[in-house]
Formats: sequence, C-alpha cells, structure tokens
Amino acid sequence: MLPRLDDDTDARILRALSVDARATLADLSGAVGLSVSAVQARVRRLESRGIIAGYRVVVDPEA
Repeated sequence: MLPRLDDDTDARILRALSVDARATLADLSGAVGLSVSAVQARVRRLESRGIIAGYRVVVDPEA
C-alpha cells in the first residue's frame, strides 16, 4: 500500500530524494519551489510519519 501524502509537493520531495538522497535542503527547495525552512519541516514530518524510513548507502562491489 502506498503512503498517504498530504499533497503533490510531498510527492515531489520524495521523488527528488529518490533520485539523490544526498540532496540538500536548498536543492530540494529549488526543486519544489518552497523555502528551505518549509522543505525542512516537510522532510521532518515525512520522517516522523515513517514515510521516509531512512537513508542508505549502496556500495558498488566493482569499485
């Protein structure tokens, strides 16, 4: 089951993080058109609701 998001902006933040989990709040702010503080509040809310469950490192064994 897909998580219930409050609006399209949350979905855009999640898409941006799925492309680059190391994106800064400033990067996300530019991507979604909100202030850095607004993006930070949304990311924290998504984390507290368990929608963002963590951030992972994927190691390339060929490297």
